Amino acid sequence: MRKRKIIDLSIGKQISISKIQNLIEDQSRDEILSEIKKKINEHYLLYGSEPYQLVYSHKENDYQIKANSVIGIIEFEFFYLKIKPKFSNFDIGKCLYLAQISQSFNLVKNSNSVYKNTVDENQKMEGLDFYAFSFISAVQDCIISGIIENNKKVICEDINLRGKYKLNDHLKKGGIKSKPIIERSLKTTDNVVNRYLKNILNICIKNTKAQEIKVLASNLINSFAEVKDQEDIEIFSLNNILTLPREDYKRAIALGNIILNGFSFIEGNDKSFTPFFTLDLDKLFEAYVSKTIKEILKEELFEVNIQKEFKHPFKPDIRSKFICPDVIISKKLDLNCRKIIIDTKNKFSISEEGNLKISNQDLYQTFYYCDVIGSDCVVLLYPGDNKNSSKYPLKGSESNEVHLKKLKKRLLEINTNSMEHFVYKTMKSEIDFFIWRIDLTGDLKNTKQSLAQFCQFAVDLSTKKIFS
Repeated sequence: MRKRKIIDLSIGKQISISKIQNLIEDQSRDEILSEIKKKINEHYLLYGSEPYQLVYSHKENDYQIKANSVIGIIEFEFFYLKIKPKFSNFDIGKCLYLAQISQSFNLVKNSNSVYKNTVDENQKMEGLDFYAFSFISAVQDCIISGIIENNKKVICEDINLRGKYKLNDHLKKGGIKSKPIIERSLKTTDNVVNRYLKNILNICIKNTKAQEIKVLASNLINSFAEVKDQEDIEIFSLNNILTLPREDYKRAIALGNIILNGFSFIEGNDKSFTPFFTLDLDKLFEAYVSKTIKEILKEELFEVNIQKEFKHPFKPDIRSKFICPDVIISKKLDLNCRKIIIDTKNKFSISEEGNLKISNQDLYQTFYYCDVIGSDCVVLLYPGDNKNSSKYPLKGSESNEVHLKKLKKRLLEINTNSMEHFVYKTMKSEIDFFIWRIDLTGDLKNTKQSLAQFCQFAVDLSTKKIFS
């Protein structure tokens, strides 16, 4: 079998069907287009989202695959599509690791009640583990909603005649002296779909190295006590999945297909292996940054609210409508300190001059946050790399004099750079806006160091040591 070609595509970029055809050869344009459409449907079933967009370009007179915010590796019949982050030094392996340590197991959109707080940050998860956690969670959803039952006809003795009387069978057993033979219908959970789920749970127990998964899967199997084991069960086809009566079962069966089919792996530069998966980078950036900020800032000194809901200040009240800033930092027991509103934005673009472009929508949104919450300081937090990420001096072993000199120099740079700091003046007050970029490239230590610098900057803003 000819080895399938790996086609790279970065977020925000697109590639035409014609170009793919030229790269993989021996396949017609219609075959490739059909496979691409099919994969969108399959992925939506698995993940509840589209991994890419298929758009028609009149200029090119061709369909284009456009990558938005989802990264990962998607397996097609004729090729592999590897969707990468914008930054060249921010690899897919690190994205998976950030998802692990921030407990952002949103590779699949389903309940996270099973694996919430069950994974050790120091534990390195393998590809099977990610899918096993998601599968276990999906199975629990099925159990909570009620395991699918079928009617099963049985022939048995029953003196109360709760069923259809079987005269011939009764006579064969000796007639009137024996108990009446009847045919009755009983509810049973022993059916094809439940045998499938039980089989996948057993595979998870057998093949994973994570003890948490073994325990969780073993507990769930107790709910399938009536279901027979069946080792030779086959993978469900997409058509069979789509005809299932319940969405929770569709998700569980689809995830089971991935596990039962086994992973196809691509060897990376670091000799590691990555499963076929997708991950929403927008959500990953927001989740990792928010969780890490809360861990760095001392709980006894600072209050860090993540996605806290605030009512709109309208009369009468607008019900079921709230604003939810990504992060709000405030110093405890000090009413004179500023509240710092942080809005994380993975979506960004760069102008021809190399400057970060901010959308009007983002500006309007943060203005409104300040008005509702009563803050005069906002930080728009974007991803960056080792070249353009924001820096802030942390106090090390150097003297206070040396550190103060570094700090003054950096503050002057921020204050004179309109793409790092600008002020919005209202009739009543002034609002400070700061643009900050976190270094996502390199190893995890680099990114944590970048976030530590930002946290020190936020603390100094809050306590009015700078820009007060």
